[in-house]
Amino acid sequence: AEYTIRKYNPDLFLIHLTDVDTHRHRYGLDAPEVSEAMRRHDERLGRFLKALEETGDMEKTTVVVLGDHCQIDTHTAVYPNFYLKEAGLLSVSEKGAIQSYDFYAQHCDGCCYIYAGKEMKRRLKKAPKQEREECMKQLRTALRQIPDEMISKIISRKQAKELGADDECICMLEA
Repeated sequence: AEYTIRKYNPDLFLIHLTDVDTHRHRYGLDAPEVSEAMRRHDERLGRFLKALEETGDMEKTTVVVLGDHCQIDTHTAVYPNFYLKEAGLLSVSEKGAIQSYDFYAQHCDGCCYIYAGKEMKRRLKKAPKQEREECMKQLRTALRQIPDEMISKIISRKQAKELGADDECICMLEA
């Protein structure tokens, strides 16, 4: 980054520093490694600002520094695909890789999307109402096996779409 600033003096320069975020995810919020990463961030930002001062008119330079999302330390993780597998809605290889599925969960930070597989999508669109309801009942039964303290809310496809989330999902689970 310093080299690029000094050599090219760009009109727009964007950089994403991941050190603190990576260490928070790896070690927790208050770990000594996070303090060290924060110190490194501070040093890097100082070097970038010095490079900008050396290459241009700081009066005309706008520097915007954004922090990453915040988080809380977690004590438990939940794997919705485990519950879908137990309900027979998903199968995995001996190594645990998903092989086939009627439904599967795709994580997205503190929530996850539940998607239907290609064949299940077709069934949900074209099958008689009773069969569609039975498919959704199987999904609801599987998701109810997840302990209540793990899921704060189940968001419908319609609600997900209204929130700007992926409307291809069947639903979303909020941790």
